[in-house]
Amino acid sequence: MFGRVSAGGDAGLADAYWRQYFTDDEIGELEQAIRVTGVIHGETPVHVRVYHAADDAPTICAPHGLIVYGFLCARLHLAFWRAGYNVVSWDLPGFGQSGGTPHGPTIGVMIDLWRQMIDFASEQYGGRQVYVVGLAEDGVTSYYASANNPRVRAISLHHLLEFGDIDNVAWVNPRWMRHVQGWGLAVLEKVAPWVTFDAEKAVPWEAIFSSPEDQAAYAIYRKDPLRIKRYNVHLARDLFKKRVPPVSFEDCRTPIQLITSELNKIWPPHINERTYARLGCEKELIFLEGLDQWAVSQEFNDLYAGHVMRWLERFPVPATATATETETAA
Repeated sequence: MFGRVSAGGDAGLADAYWRQYFTDDEIGELEQAIRVTGVIHGETPVHVRVYHAADDAPTICAPHGLIVYGFLCARLHLAFWRAGYNVVSWDLPGFGQSGGTPHGPTIGVMIDLWRQMIDFASEQYGGRQVYVVGLAEDGVTSYYASANNPRVRAISLHHLLEFGDIDNVAWVNPRWMRHVQGWGLAVLEKVAPWVTFDAEKAVPWEAIFSSPEDQAAYAIYRKDPLRIKRYNVHLARDLFKKRVPPVSFEDCRTPIQLITSELNKIWPPHINERTYARLGCEKELIFLEGLDQWAVSQEFNDLYAGHVMRWLERFPVPATATATETETAA
């Protein structure tokens, strides 16, 4: 159990650069909470942070989207940890402190790694079921890995549709341009598979980092040696390519919460609303009025975490039953 792990006592903050993102109080909490470890995915070392609350505490799996890396979600993860949750977070291959090519993974790798980390988190904490919290693009990959997964008790997502839905790149307008880009990437992937794209130009980061506080964090991030600088063509193509989910939305039975923001310019609210209507599971749709897609502020992260935890509390994980026992009983 992680309660007896002694490695990683500095929470990964040994370099002073990363301390700029957090307050002194948060740094103290991070050093207290985080156990640094890792797993191997294929041949790639994956950096893992475990915010350890207690051996018998409920556990949330929550990595990051395709703009930042896992440590930069620490303000959200700390909110969960303060409330008594363990949080298992990891850097995607090519992001942050994980190995792999420096231009990101593919969608298939992200989904497969999600499955591995759900199993890892469950096994670390007595084989019990875990919760899944997917942010930004990772909401879709987490659904593909966790829907009807017997190790997953409930899910909260920031964004959900099927890969192949052109609204997955809803920031590209006019709409016909999305189709042109998709076709172009399909050709480019075949004739020039080594091509990469400037990460800041591929997605309008200014639409995400919009408040003065966000802009200050963005200025730090632009000089962060661990930032994602470029995306590989395969990842770019995967955002357009059709990929049927293993469990259709209509057949999903794992409880799902969708959280959408009124001013989200990357994925406007109608995307989650359309998916929500299709879900066959117990479900909830949260609408954040007057808010952008995301914000780095303590206020926003506490608000978001509060919605997530209220949802998860509706689906308690049995204290002793393992995921295997739950699957057998079903």
